[in-house]
Amino acid sequence: MISGPSTPYETLEESNRTLTVDVANLASEKEELNNKLKHIQQKLEKIKEEEKQMKSLTVSYEKQIQVEKTLKIQAINKLAEVMKETDIDSDLILNHKLSM
Repeated sequence: MISGPSTPYETLEESNRTLTVDVANLASEKEELNNKLKHIQQKLEKIKEEEKQMKSLTVSYEKQIQVEKTLKIQAINKLAEVMKETDIDSDLILNHKLSM
């Protein structure tokens, strides 16, 4: 190009080139940010699904623990009943032998 004072047309052409590059850079940056946003949203959905599964497992385990707790209480009560009957039977046998 010929050096010298710029004409208004040359100034506008340079501004146009600069703006075109800026628009291209902004479009590229927008696409990159949209991709990052999409990736983060996918991660969030995955985390929400994992949280839902964890809550479901927690409820299931809590139910299982309650069932086991109930069974243990029943077993302890049955054992206490058997021991009480054994004590009563032992007392009856001992009293019967003493009265003879």
